[in-house]
Amino acid sequence: MRKTALVIGLWIIFVSVAQAAFSDVDSSNLNYDAVNYVQAEGIVSGYADGSFEPHDKINRAEFTKIIIGSKFGADEIENCVSSKSFPDVPAGEWFSPYICVAGNNGIVKGYGDGTFKPAAFINFAEAAKIIVNTFGYKTDSAEIWYQPFVEKLENKKAIPTSIYSFERSITRGEMAEMIYRLKENIEDRPSTQFFTGDSELINSTTFVKAYRLYDNNHAWSVWPTKDNNYIFAGWTLPGLDTDAFISKLNRQGELIWTKLIGSRVHYSGPMGKGPADDEGYLVTQLKDGSYLLAGQTNGYVGDAEAEIFETATDVFLSKFDQQGNYIWTETVGDLAGDTPAGLWPTDDGGFLLLLTLGELDAGAAEVGDEDHYFALAKFDAEGEKEWIKKTNLNIGGTMGDRQQVNFFIEREDDGGFVLVGNIPFDEVLKTEDEEIMYSTM
Repeated sequence: MRKTALVIGLWIIFVSVAQAAFSDVDSSNLNYDAVNYVQAEGIVSGYADGSFEPHDKINRAEFTKIIIGSKFGADEIENCVSSKSFPDVPAGEWFSPYICVAGNNGIVKGYGDGTFKPAAFINFAEAAKIIVNTFGYKTDSAEIWYQPFVEKLENKKAIPTSIYSFERSITRGEMAEMIYRLKENIEDRPSTQFFTGDSELINSTTFVKAYRLYDNNHAWSVWPTKDNNYIFAGWTLPGLDTDAFISKLNRQGELIWTKLIGSRVHYSGPMGKGPADDEGYLVTQLKDGSYLLAGQTNGYVGDAEAEIFETATDVFLSKFDQQGNYIWTETVGDLAGDTPAGLWPTDDGGFLLLLTLGELDAGAAEVGDEDHYFALAKFDAEGEKEWIKKTNLNIGGTMGDRQQVNFFIEREDDGGFVLVGNIPFDEVLKTEDEEIMYSTM
């Protein structure tokens, strides 16, 4: 906290101005209070450049030093004589006095081979045990070695919601958050619950993860990859308009990479100018191992050859290699709102796209009066359209009905396809007292 003196006439007024303890931790950071607390209490001092690096992972030596330093006095740490030694913790290392205290007090025992692995990143299960033992909380034994320690932190509401896996390496900000909550008995903040919730659900769940890019994040599709990982897609709001994204995760749900894609040209037409919004809906992996993202965009609408202005979106297709490098983007659509509804790889290296298309009568129709139908299109590996089959069934209905349409597809033995969709239309249901408008499928 910095105090600024304002001199007004003969009066001197001191005004307190909030100031972050570290240059890279401002009030928007979820661990802002906790990081400032551990700094003010002398538990951490940060780096020489004035930063704290709250999102960095923390290794076992650093974590043990900070946790032990938060509960034990300097004399006990400096004068510690080890009753339990680790072959990879030499006496002259900066972290050895803290590990000495932790070993003497039964807080840490090391690994089965007798090592401590000071340079290894510490995961949440290991961190939970060290924290609970350091703070002297009593626990009962359990079949899962880390369960008593995690449960104790759950009961204390001390697990920040950014922690969603036992094996996940914790960050410096999360470490500060747990120390802050325990030392100040703060139990009114959201806390992750691993064992005190639905035990059947917990025992059948491999991991639960949370991801955030910018603002207003949406995820819509996930697909298993050939290297036993995952890709998923959606959109986020990095500025005034949305961008689609594709992300790759490993089997533990850890993020490998994320790529954004968005059109930069804002549309312009009779309705005026608008943002070039791009939304990712579907993702798959093609035979050559590359990834394909399908979504909708209004950044490309307004075809020069069209006599009317396209009122909504086109479907875009973007291809990426296995490292997430961008390859190409193609668009497909009609003269109104177009949306991808299904995406599947084919054995020849291409893909199938199921989509709804909007058709607007240039001679008579007004905005909002477009008809909608669905179609199945076949593309080669380079995004070139080989054929498209459209239905002769008008989907019709209200905008809300169209958003409820779901589609399913199945390969037949002869190499053909079965396409099934729901077709909503409005009817009036007459009752004794009133008429009700409803939709049938």
